[in-house]
Amino acid sequence: MATYNGMPYLLEQIRSILSQLGQQDELIVSDHGSKDGTLEYLRSIRDFRVRVYSFAGPRGPVANFENSLRHASKPIVTLVDQDDLWLPNRLELIRHAFHGSVGIRVLVTDGQRIDGAGNFLHESNLAVLGFRPGFWKNLFKNSYMGCCMAFSRELLEVALPFPKGIPMHDSWLGILGEQLGTVYVLGEVSYCYRVHGANISHRQVPRRVQLIHRVRLLFSLTRRIFAYRFKSWGAA
Repeated sequence: MATYNGMPYLLEQIRSILSQLGQQDELIVSDHGSKDGTLEYLRSIRDFRVRVYSFAGPRGPVANFENSLRHASKPIVTLVDQDDLWLPNRLELIRHAFHGSVGIRVLVTDGQRIDGAGNFLHESNLAVLGFRPGFWKNLFKNSYMGCCMAFSRELLEVALPFPKGIPMHDSWLGILGEQLGTVYVLGEVSYCYRVHGANISHRQVPRRVQLIHRVRLLFSLTRRIFAYRFKSWGAA
């Protein structure tokens, strides 16, 4: 989880996560200079499974999530947004999917959309996103969203460090995961994606900036995939 001034919704989200964690699980949180009591609340949680880090690096969710992921130690990693809400079946579904299939690098899960007050908006977040895998499809119009995703440690070890200049971490992880193994889509609803005025992912980006982001992402993906395959060939 990456946090920044998340108090309006954070308490509810944290509770929905902790109720599902096993003794062997962990919740890693990276906070980027919150001023609304977020960091103080996180540090007040008395649970050995919760590890909180204060991040003073570059602003924005990409670097903040990267800091959180650098501290993750488990074989399955799940991204968490501070303002969403997990349904009680989420971790069970994720575990079952990874343990039941071989070669999964990215698991994409569905959820329903709610507004800031928790009112129902749409039954399928993936349908709203128009999600489908595909290198070129997601390079030009990304449909990977972090709150939908879980992935393997094998992918994380290749994906880190994040290249400078990539537009978002979710497109980087999703497209890279497609090249390393299988993307598995789980249709069951397991979270509530909260749509409200402060959502970073809803901000409009000028077309010129979008083009620059795509070129940088393509260049970074090509370099990382080539380096991974070259290393694999050398080890064979």
